[in-house]
Amino acid sequence: MNNYTIIFIDDYSSYNQRQKQYIRDKLQHHVVVFNKKRRFAVQNAYHARSYITNPNSVVISLDGDDWLARTDVLAILDSTYSNPNCQLTYGDCYLFNPNSTNHRKSFSTFDKIRNHRYPKNVEQDKSFRQSFFRPFHLKSWRAGVFLDLPKHSFTDSQGKWLRFCEDQAILYPLLEHAGSNYTVLSIPLSYYNADNPLNDQKVNLVSRLSDEIEIRGRHIGARHSYSAQTTPTDHLTIKYSPLLAYKFAGSLLYVGQFLAVKLGFKKLWMARGQQRVLKLLLRWTDTKSKVRVTYPIGMALMFFSQPVKLDIGLRNWQIRDESEYQAVLWTLLSSSSATKQTYRSISRAFGSVVATSVKKLHLQF
Repeated sequence: MNNYTIIFIDDYSSYNQRQKQYIRDKLQHHVVVFNKKRRFAVQNAYHARSYITNPNSVVISLDGDDWLARTDVLAILDSTYSNPNCQLTYGDCYLFNPNSTNHRKSFSTFDKIRNHRYPKNVEQDKSFRQSFFRPFHLKSWRAGVFLDLPKHSFTDSQGKWLRFCEDQAILYPLLEHAGSNYTVLSIPLSYYNADNPLNDQKVNLVSRLSDEIEIRGRHIGARHSYSAQTTPTDHLTIKYSPLLAYKFAGSLLYVGQFLAVKLGFKKLWMARGQQRVLKLLLRWTDTKSKVRVTYPIGMALMFFSQPVKLDIGLRNWQIRDESEYQAVLWTLLSSSSATKQTYRSISRAFGSVVATSVKKLHLQF
């Protein structure tokens, strides 16, 4: 199969002129772009659209440090997209990490979330942003829908370019458009290079966290909202911690800030207390504790307290690994969702003046 075009974008790497020329020679019939400054993944994905000339084509996303596992990848995807209802695909890939016991194993065999299909109720409700992000390598989608994505899908609420989580920035709106019309491939088509020291799951975790919360909150509203009182539609095992534990930790984090504001210790809370309390909560929720008993107590405290803006000071944070990243992410999302969930009840009980509102999680840097 030769009816394809490679769009190669180098994001201001340290290639010298000889190396750049080698790449141009190898890809002389394709598109080669060398950025003159660092633009990061999301902006690169947005600008890559300008090189797509056929809206009926299919886009395959492949990171520069990953590689295809087979010579018939394009043929497999071409066959998959012969189904006119298929809007996007993801899966499967091999893990490349010599230090892992899962080295060269396909992801779906040891990861019970990524590269698996979403539950039917998530597909029907299109509540993908409320669930754990399942799409992993290799990802592809129809070009026409991708070209129709508005620019604000790639920017934050201030209009600035997002830098990380380009897969979520693209795939959440595509999934919301597709509903159940997507395919999860069980054949490993690529290698995911987790051995790279510059992997996003090893560096830039705090920046990645803020971008993911921004993207997940994009459609928080009447139809797509985080519900603190709804049974979680999805679960991810992180050191045996259920999602409900993060909801409880989030509610206590909220109450802690409320008390700090009322007692005049907000600056001290932002500088020191917040991070220490959260880390203690995360360690506590990493045990099989009686969360189902204590969680309603935290919710009750929130119900009778005045909502305040939840400021998360991330400037000096250090998130060590992917497990801790997921724990922090879901704790913050849970504290935000609990604020939204109780807002209307508090407003009805005490009036809108008392229920001073913050309906969106605010990250303060």
